[in-house]
Amino acid sequence: MTTLITNALTLSILVFGLVSLFKGTSSFMKGVSSKSWLPINATISDVKSKKSIQATDGEILVSNNLKSCIQYRYQMGNHFEYGSFVIEYVANNYHKGDVIKVYYNPERPSESMVYRGVQTKCIEQISLGVVLLCACLYFLIF
Repeated sequence: MTTLITNALTLSILVFGLVSLFKGTSSFMKGVSSKSWLPINATISDVKSKKSIQATDGEILVSNNLKSCIQYRYQMGNHFEYGSFVIEYVANNYHKGDVIKVYYNPERPSESMVYRGVQTKCIEQISLGVVLLCACLYFLIF
């Protein structure tokens, strides 16, 4: 029974590690390629904010930190393209109707991002994937 649980745990760590590594690597590659993307002005079309909820020792605490999904649109020729991003700030500085600069992929204009280049999050995902895969190897060897 213990071996079955250990194998299931090892398999779960392996899958989670591979997913994290894959997502981090693809985000890294997108960040590298985005260096050549072109800037364009976009209009914020919607802002959905909610306070983050944290649980501590059985108590639920509502934090003042906002997690917001910002949706925007930009015009390419005679049609609009849409994108979104998530931010976590104490105060939200984005409002519906504001104009922001986004970067779009000239080869695929529907692909865009607010911050071009490699982001910290993808490095964290790659690191987590490597750590989990090393843990999985440890469980398999010992």
